[in-house]
Amino acid sequence: MKTINDGYAEALAELAKQKEDIVVLSADSAEKTGIKQFAQKHPNRFVQCGKAKQSLIGIAAGMAMEGKIAFANACITENYDQLRMISRKKLNVKIVDADNSEEDVAIARTLPEMTIIIPADYHEAKKATIAATVMKGPVYLRLGKEKAAVTTEKTSFMIGRAEIMRAGKDCTIIACGTALYEALKTAEKLSQQEIECTVLDCHTIQPLDRHAVMSSARLTGCIVTAEEQRGLGPAIAELLSQYLPVPVRMSTADSIAITKAVKDAVLLKCENICPEIPEEHGKMLVTEMHPELYFKLHGGGAIKSIPGLKKALLEMSNETFSYHCNEHRNDFSNWVKEVFREPLLAKQIEKSKTPIGMAIAITRWLK
Repeated sequence: MKTINDGYAEALAELAKQKEDIVVLSADSAEKTGIKQFAQKHPNRFVQCGKAKQSLIGIAAGMAMEGKIAFANACITENYDQLRMISRKKLNVKIVDADNSEEDVAIARTLPEMTIIIPADYHEAKKATIAATVMKGPVYLRLGKEKAAVTTEKTSFMIGRAEIMRAGKDCTIIACGTALYEALKTAEKLSQQEIECTVLDCHTIQPLDRHAVMSSARLTGCIVTAEEQRGLGPAIAELLSQYLPVPVRMSTADSIAITKAVKDAVLLKCENICPEIPEEHGKMLVTEMHPELYFKLHGGGAIKSIPGLKKALLEMSNETFSYHCNEHRNDFSNWVKEVFREPLLAKQIEKSKTPIGMAIAITRWLK
């Protein structure tokens, strides 16, 4: 399996044949970024700066000012002052970091003119390198440290545009880098639990695809971000808090963590939609409903409305749920059908086999 670094190195090799103005600079990182082959084939276009990491950025800036496309293989957290100058002057320098830290993207986001790209696999790294070469201005290309499962071989790539990898109505998982594979794998598992997720490949953190993020947030009503670093989540949260407040949870690139974040976000969304039992719903006033029509819960308690049923499902014990919904019966579906005369909703509830699945079905119906 080819690595993300391989995609970057192969793209550079192909581009070098077409563009004589490409130069590559390294600070003892040729092995890490996979550019050793470039250095061997194009020694006159490769600069080894050794331990002089800050000088590397300065040299790259000078080359960019002379019309070169400079790929500087350096750690962004150790060169912030130099990067500020590159960003302000919009120099055509591409910062490539394979030895990244958790806070590197957060630091890069403070540079307004810096484009930030985090490829998910070998194929996307290759596409991103080519796109970064074509565009004018500074780019931070964050490469992964490990081999990544293939997820983007057949997808298109455009800087600043998120790709829809999977569609669902219950939650949106926005992922970048190697977390994309985990997000897709998690979405498939959640589908078996009656939670359908949209998965967005947000490879460009800056500029963010505002339209894709907000459109998906409107559709699903809640967002989960998945990443190795700490940059995508804050960027999404900043956008939605200003223009479309919906539940947002931030996760690492771990499938277990993503699953928990999705369930937390979906539950919060369900609680936010009709959190209180209204005075009326559907065709029947709650105040006029005869107590004999209330749904009597096993172990005590009564439900008086469909929003009340949703709220009860979110708080219900496994014992109570299993008593009313099992292979022989579905009391919740029957109650909605017979008392409220809502056969379509009753059918959706009947299909669900979990409390959260039924709560989601009701939430969709209440919108």
